[in-house]
This record gives sequence, C-alpha cells and structure tokens, in this order.
Amino acid sequence: TIRESLRRAPGSAKAHFLLGQILEAKGESGAIDAYSESIRLDPRLSEAYQYRGAGYFRREEWSAAVADYSEFVKRESGNVDGYIGRGMVYRRMGEIDHALALHLSAQQAPVANWRETVRGPPGPAATPDSRCRSTGRCPRVNRWSR
Repeated sequence: TIRESLRRAPGSAKAHFLLGQILEAKGESGAIDAYSESIRLDPRLSEAYQYRGAGYFRREEWSAAVADYSEFVKRESGNVDGYIGRGMVYRRMGEIDHALALHLSAQQAPVANWRETVRGPPGPAATPDSRCRSTGRCPRVNRWSR
C-alpha cells in the first residue's frame, strides 16, 4: 500500500503526491497535507501545486488556490490547466473580467499538453492526422485547439 511505501521511504515526494491523489479519490481528508509534504520534499514537482490548488479551490480557500495555480503556471507555462484553474478561482470570487482574461491567456498559451487537452491521453489516437500535419489546418476540437 501507499502508506507502507511511505513508512519505507518517508522522504519520497512522489509517494506523498500519490497519497494525496488516493485520499482525494476516496473523499478523505488529508490530501492537501500530502501535497504540501510532497512540495516540501521536492519543490520541483509541479503537479503537486496543481492538485493542491484544486484542493484549496474545493475548500474555497481562494488566495491559496490562486497562489498554487500561479506557481503551477510559472513552472508549466505550456500547460493550460493552470490558466484554467486560476480563471475558475477568479470566476468563483466574482472577478469575471480577470477570469475571462485568464481563460483567453489559456487559449493563447503555447500548449504543451494539447494532446491531453484536445484529444485525450497520448497514444496513437492523439497524433494529428496526415492532412493536419501536411497542411497545418487542424479541425477545431474545442476552444483550446489552434
């Protein structure tokens, strides 16, 4: 189990991150603490900022959510999830103009995770078809595709 792994390797940032995901999936408390420990052990683990920001969002701790999503965007500028997360926080705070600006930033960001955002997880189905590659004209799948 993950708790056994943590007993064997208490300094594993990835194990704490996985514990956070498990706790979150089960609807149990402690996910934010697990993500915080993961960040303390390895501040370069950018996913932990994203997931902790989402946890703060669910708890309606807006400033903490914005801080974590901002850190995630700083570390993963090509990942639209951070822009969208921040935009959702500002929308819930009633700052609609700021939220709209962030959603527009997400549309214009150099999208490194376009496969996941547009077409699902990577794999054979995630690669652009030959027409898209040869002409550069790809069908718009959603608002983030180019």
